[in-house]
Amino acid sequence: TANKEMILKAFNKLFKTGDTRFMHQLSDEELAAFSKKPVQYFIPWRVVYNDSPTTPVRPVLDASTGTRKRSDGTGGRCLNDYVVKGKIESLNLVRLALGFSVGLAAVSGDLSQFYYSFKLRPQQWNLQRFLWREGLDPDSPVLEGVIGALIYGVTCVSAQTETAMEILATLVEDKYPAVAEFIRKKRYVDDMSKSARFMQELKKLVQEADIVFQMVGLLCKAWVYSGEDPPDNVTMVGGAVKLAGQRWKPKLDVVEIPIPGLHFGKKQRGKLADNTEIFIGTFADLDKFTPKNLNRKQVASKMGSWYDLMGKYSPLLGGVKLDMRKTVQNTKAWTDPMPDFLRSKWLKNFWLIEQLRGLKYQ
Repeated sequence: TANKEMILKAFNKLFKTGDTRFMHQLSDEELAAFSKKPVQYFIPWRVVYNDSPTTPVRPVLDASTGTRKRSDGTGGRCLNDYVVKGKIESLNLVRLALGFSVGLAAVSGDLSQFYYSFKLRPQQWNLQRFLWREGLDPDSPVLEGVIGALIYGVTCVSAQTETAMEILATLVEDKYPAVAEFIRKKRYVDDMSKSARFMQELKKLVQEADIVFQMVGLLCKAWVYSGEDPPDNVTMVGGAVKLAGQRWKPKLDVVEIPIPGLHFGKKQRGKLADNTEIFIGTFADLDKFTPKNLNRKQVASKMGSWYDLMGKYSPLLGGVKLDMRKTVQNTKAWTDPMPDFLRSKWLKNFWLIEQLRGLKYQ
């Protein structure tokens, strides 16, 4: 199936780096470093779906899932129970979005396989083992593998990567001060963006950044400039790229707040069921589409399904928030149907939101 092919493609990305390997592929020295340790932790894995053009399905190794308890009562814990989160002060999404907006020209970049670029010593591989079947074939033998790099979902990796990036910025700030500031203040995890008065300043910054990143094995998927078409490998439908929770169309240099299609289905691991109906039509069609017994949980879900970091729609949606408050006051439980007068208000709110979809801001 298409889903199976996407999952295999996503895993193949991990195998190609050389840091995800099976036990029979390891050297004797590597095996000796971890295989005899008393703790051998196998991370459960699953997949989640998103609208990324490069990774529509992403394998998630879930370090928060506890192991089964043994007969003696021990076990039942997970890797995240034993690692520390640390204090992270370098990540500021609002600063990134504001810094992107102020200049006449802009650039955006996305570091490829960011967490996977940070390697673990073989002595730590006992904590990042996994199970696999070739081709996801249930009849294939179970293979045991190790992941020799940081992975998304382990509590400590954010502090580890941010510390490493600060070390990198310190090492290069004398020779490349603009890159050091770029790493420290114009980056949110693997997303980077900056605006300036002149495009030449940004082009020079990118050249220097590529030199610095290459020094430590980091690679930018693509650099996207205002006034230019974005590269295909980072382009979403309609010529947009993701940026701080927004969709940026660099050719026209406009941003759009993504509003998901109106539906009353359920997502599982980020993916809607294939038979979920998405609303398309007039206001009269909306009345027929919306459940007659509309409840508090459904409207709260719709309001929480999209993200407006810069508050572009706040002047319009103040009344919607008041209606949410009235809905809470007039229902006892999350799944209780709301009164008809409130359902009528929410039909108008849904229609208002439909009219906002696709609105562009310079």
